[in-house]
Amino acid sequence: MAREHKLKDLIENIRIKEEGDLFSSMMRTFSADVISPLVCKKDKLDDDTLSGFIRGHYLKLSEDFGCDIFRLCQEVLKDVNAQSILGIPIEFYVESNNEANASALQNFDKKGPHYIVFNSGLLNMLDKEELRFIVGHELGHLIYEHAFLNWLFATFYRNNELPLCLKGIYDFWNKLSEMSADRIGLLVVKDLDTAIQAAFKVSSGLNMKKMNTTSKNYICMMDNLISDIKQDQGSRMLYFHPADPVRVKAMELFYHSRTRQRFIDNKGCIEDDELTLNTGVLIDNLRLKPTTELQQAEFDFLMSAGYLIMTGESGWNDEKSYCLVNILAGYHYRPKILLDNCLNEKTMSDMFERSSLVIAERYTFRANDLFAQLVPLIARGDKISKHEMDMLFCIAKKLKIPEDAAVGMILEIIKDHFKPRGIVQ
Repeated sequence: MAREHKLKDLIENIRIKEEGDLFSSMMRTFSADVISPLVCKKDKLDDDTLSGFIRGHYLKLSEDFGCDIFRLCQEVLKDVNAQSILGIPIEFYVESNNEANASALQNFDKKGPHYIVFNSGLLNMLDKEELRFIVGHELGHLIYEHAFLNWLFATFYRNNELPLCLKGIYDFWNKLSEMSADRIGLLVVKDLDTAIQAAFKVSSGLNMKKMNTTSKNYICMMDNLISDIKQDQGSRMLYFHPADPVRVKAMELFYHSRTRQRFIDNKGCIEDDELTLNTGVLIDNLRLKPTTELQQAEFDFLMSAGYLIMTGESGWNDEKSYCLVNILAGYHYRPKILLDNCLNEKTMSDMFERSSLVIAERYTFRANDLFAQLVPLIARGDKISKHEMDMLFCIAKKLKIPEDAAVGMILEIIKDHFKPRGIVQ
């Protein structure tokens, strides 16, 4: 029993803190405590749609079918005390799919079961020890309830219609969630090479031996890639780049950490400041922020010009702030904080003069696109303000955009964004 408590505490504490904090914040944003019971009720009314689909389309692993893989899965469950932590059974299935992948499907009914599904392509590619890491990784997704948050996003925002400000946060959290799940996988493997090779096969569909490389060489390559991207393009490029470089380095850090060693020695969890600090440095590479003169000028221009357009006669409010933040989120991971720190007409005016001058003199090729990003701000409601329209033309003049070009862009964009309400008599 003492061992179980130690394991439970460790599993809860090795989660990447920022990932857990973002998870909690987004769950509150979506009112998950209210939505979750509805999901459970729907599942029951649909006569177990999820379980029915899985059992009808996939092959279930058991002592009688795929016994070696099934036993390995059971071993991993015991290694991390998953059954006790989750409180409901976990079933394992195989899907006929050549892609090297696996997925964890969360049953929102607390009676369960949860499901882990392996693609046949994955099982054909991985050896036994590599599969052990993947099983641990997918268990991590279930333990930390990542599947439920993904379901909420898919429910409320279909066809990739997320507001930009929310998409940035969600994409960032998604990368961190993989890193949290990796830590569970790393608790159950004998060596780092096994975990790296498994992750490499899943991300690339390739075998390291056939590529004439090793996990050590791969880690070194990821080091160099992070360094090159930061030097040449800045963290903006690393943010949009697949997370492999940061993810692989995070795996290496955790594997050699005191936290993991204490798990191996059955000593329970501790505050591992060194691991937290070094992981934080890595995670910072995934944060979107301006790193070049042009990127900074664009961000400053959009923030200041957008503010000056909308503040007008009616002043500033939360609705206007949201509209502007949604634009700025394409440049910075925390735009609202930066915006709130600059909410002053003189500050914004000075910033606008500086940034518009830089763009007009050095980066004229960006003027039209930046101007086009601002136009929807005047068409956000059911009325187009004369003050806001006049400000747009002042901005066009500052960017040296010809009047006829500005008129054409404004009219074209207004067609797509301005939706007047019906006449009320």
